Amino acid sequence: MNDPYEILGIDKSANDAQITHAFREIAKQCHPDLFPGDIEKEERFKAASEAYEEINSQVKRAQYFARRVSTTVQSHYRAPERKQPPPVTFEEAQRQVLQYISGAEAARKKRVRHGAVFAILTVLGEPLMMLGVLLNQSSSVYALLAFVGAYMMMILPFFAVRNFRRAYQINKTLRGFKEANAVFLKGIHFGD
Repeated sequence: MNDPYEILGIDKSANDAQITHAFREIAKQCHPDLFPGDIEKEERFKAASEAYEEINSQVKRAQYFARRVSTTVQSHYRAPERKQPPPVTFEEAQRQVLQYISGAEAARKKRVRHGAVFAILTVLGEPLMMLGVLLNQSSSVYALLAFVGAYMMMILPFFAVRNFRRAYQINKTLRGFKEANAVFLKGIHFGD
């Protein structure tokens, strides 16, 4: 794209009046109605008209300079080339799938174990609380024992349920993942 200021023959700091004056001078020298059939003058008039339209107001000049700066910045800046990750072989993909499955199974077993521990502690909380209540008159240690038993009965079931629920979610996800992997492998081996 040509510079409209060069086409009109004016400085880049020209104001509205100077831009209009320069365009009118070119129009007097090159207007197609004044010089019919002169293709060179007609082309110059078209170029001057386009240049004038591009910078004839302060708003359009600001847009022109913004585009020019943007284009300059874009031409000097190049984004770093992204390296493509190396292609994954089928064996590597299968190894990653099996690693995910084994990790998920370990997490599920851990959640089940934790849930079972919390459930057992909840069950043990009631006798502990009763023992503390019965022996409360003797010492404040038994009162603490009663409090710990009540705590175990009230709070630990939430932890047990949370762990069992998470184990169930992992199991459900794992089951779906295993089924999808089996279908994928069946499609690979049998060419479906």
